[in-house]
Amino acid sequence: MLAQVKSRGLLYVIGIAINRVVPEFLFRARVFGVYRFASPDASSSQASYDDGIRFQWCKNEQEFKLAEELTFFRLPDSDQQNPFRACLAFDGGKAVGGVWIANGSFGETELGLKIQLQPSQRWLFAANVAKSHRQRGIYGRMLRYVLWSVGQDGVQTEILASINPTNKASMAAHRRMIAETLGKCIAARFLSLGFCISTGDLTTTKPIGIGSETLVEVRST
Repeated sequence: MLAQVKSRGLLYVIGIAINRVVPEFLFRARVFGVYRFASPDASSSQASYDDGIRFQWCKNEQEFKLAEELTFFRLPDSDQQNPFRACLAFDGGKAVGGVWIANGSFGETELGLKIQLQPSQRWLFAANVAKSHRQRGIYGRMLRYVLWSVGQDGVQTEILASINPTNKASMAAHRRMIAETLGKCIAARFLSLGFCISTGDLTTTKPIGIGSETLVEVRST
């Protein structure tokens, strides 16, 4: 426990403990910042390395299933075009990590929030590396590869993400690639009553809502 407090931060650990005790349908709360990432250069954004680590975007159903298992994110059932992309990290032939990218919008379902993106914006989320492969710099390399390769489609693209500022480990993992803080949100949901306030380049459609999704729009930078 002490090691977790030291690496994650006391406030973050307290928040996780509350979420484990209180059922999701009853109450959820979160404080997070929205950050824009810098675009790395090609020389630091390799797809493969001499130690056997390589990265690739998911191309088929089997690879997307691997990404779901590794990141604990489940693609929503929809007949519409899938707005999500996923990148996997491999150690030899074994998938050991993954991260997702969304466009258009992203739903923070447990908070009743919908993050509305601009056409040029993409949302990075659900990043995870297997415990057996942590402390090897895999996530940092995967992040650089994803940030670089997303911008190679000929369209100017901004990659954004939400990070809990009290989560020391997550902030440390992303800090070198953060170019700008776009704003912060304080959001909570009690049963069907949702509450959200935002700052900076984030605009909340209504601070308090009942039984409906609260929309948070990210203005273009």
